Amino acid sequence: MVYGNCSSQATCEDLHQTNSCRDNSTEGKSCVCAYGLLRRGEKCVREEDCGCFVEGKGFKEGENFLNNNCSRNCSCLDNKVTCENYECSANETCGEIEGASKCLCKEGFILDGQNCVKRRADCLDLYNDGITTDGIYTIRPAGWPAPGFQVYCEMESNGGGWTVFQRRVDGTVDFYRNWTYFKNGFGEVNHEFWLGNDKIHAITKQTKYELRIDFVTSLNLSNFNVFDNFTIADEKDKYRLGLGKHVAGNAGLYTFDSLYSYIGMQAYGGG
Repeated sequence: MVYGNCSSQATCEDLHQTNSCRDNSTEGKSCVCAYGLLRRGEKCVREEDCGCFVEGKGFKEGENFLNNNCSRNCSCLDNKVTCENYECSANETCGEIEGASKCLCKEGFILDGQNCVKRRADCLDLYNDGITTDGIYTIRPAGWPAPGFQVYCEMESNGGGWTVFQRRVDGTVDFYRNWTYFKNGFGEVNHEFWLGNDKIHAITKQTKYELRIDFVTSLNLSNFNVFDNFTIADEKDKYRLGLGKHVAGNAGLYTFDSLYSYIGMQAYGGG
């Protein structure tokens, strides 16, 4: 920029405006673009670098953008706008982010890479969508930030759809840990682990859940217990355990004298 008097100066938005500055301007001196340059916002650029302007919005050279209702995909090339027909996917809806039209994931869907996929809040959601193999999957409970977190889902027994949040098998992982470890979780979800109190709270606050405890006794006998109305409160409430009635199981209600095989939870009704 240069310092001088200017009452009229060409801009990228209006290329037809004169680019000359009249010395008799009454506006006083200010910073203006040098000869041959155009103003684009607070910058001075060459005409070929102006980009494109549509309904008062500026787009840089080479930038792609959608029109207001996401029905046209447009590009700014050589300061000219070219467009082609476009539509959001079945899992998307047209919306606006920072003034720009975008195809956004519909309610109940989340962005996974470039695609909007159904948000799975727990392993039962995966099971109901036809995923019936035991393994590690990503879930995202309501309110949990993207992209969610990994859990081990027990799909092939006990009716399927169980979200495992603790497994103890051979004692290779130390469970005598402080508050922070149990808050965030530790271990590996395909071996011995604790999922984390924050994650368990995020899951159990969504709807009604059952708690299932499978374990092996010191005599190598397999047993289990199931309780309804399982919840874990948030950290402010010190992750208080909520547990309802004993609804199934062959273990009896005694103190377990062995390592748990796994502990899982499953939704069993509406919220």
